[in-house]
Amino acid sequence: MRGVAVFQHNLQTESELIASLSAPDSAAFIRKVQLWAYQPTFAWSACMK
Repeated sequence: MRGVAVFQHNLQTESELIASLSAPDSAAFIRKVQLWAYQPTFAWSACMK
C-alpha cells in the first residue's frame, strides 16, 4: 500500500511540475524538477523494502 501512496504522490508532484512550467520562479522550478527526478528512485526503493 505504501508503494501506491508514493505513486499517487508522484502523480501529484508531476502535475505541480507541469503547472510550474509557466511560473516565473526558475529556482522553485529547478527544485521541483530535481525532486521529481529523484522520486521514482525513492518509490522503487520503498516498494522493495
